Amino acid sequence: MAALGAAELEEQAKARRAELERADTAYWKEMGEGNNERGIRFYLERYPDGRYAEVARENLEILEQRKRNQTSANESQAWNDAVRTNTEQSYQAYLTRYPTGSYTNEAAARIKELRARPDPAIEQARAEEDALNMAPLARRLSNSTSAECLSHRKPSRFHPSRLHCNPPKDVAAPRGPLLECVSLAPAARCAATRTRQACRSRAT
Repeated sequence: MAALGAAELEEQAKARRAELERADTAYWKEMGEGNNERGIRFYLERYPDGRYAEVARENLEILEQRKRNQTSANESQAWNDAVRTNTEQSYQAYLTRYPTGSYTNEAAARIKELRARPDPAIEQARAEEDALNMAPLARRLSNSTSAECLSHRKPSRFHPSRLHCNPPKDVAAPRGPLLECVSLAPAARCAATRTRQACRSRAT
């Protein structure tokens, strides 16, 4: 009887193991047979020493490494985008997304550098303001210079009130009914219509 009882217990244990293995295999298949991270983690949580536990851990490591590589690629792309834009906002966006990323120190340094630079918009506004402030002074200087030039201009030998011309003695009077006299002073011209006889009488 004792031997029979031991055999029965062994059979019962064997049947129990077979049942567990079937449940193990069924759950392994249900969780995707190790092809997705979520299913693997669920399987290992229920069967940490199960029939497929070793394979599950190997597959999980592969999937995690793939994720790390993808994260690295995404981070590199995010960093390249930040550098291309090259603004304080773009570097801050990178730091927000990857606070412990590979380029955090460089991003912080570039933000500091950009903050130290003068803002082009502010500089332009200041230049425009300075130009507006200088305009009245420039006009005053221009008016003063013009007045000074006029005060030093030599008077012309011709005056509009004169009705005749006084050509230089060493210059012969022109032969024609029309006479155009040019004064010795720059930019002072006169045009007078006189007869040849009148000009000759004035010249003598």
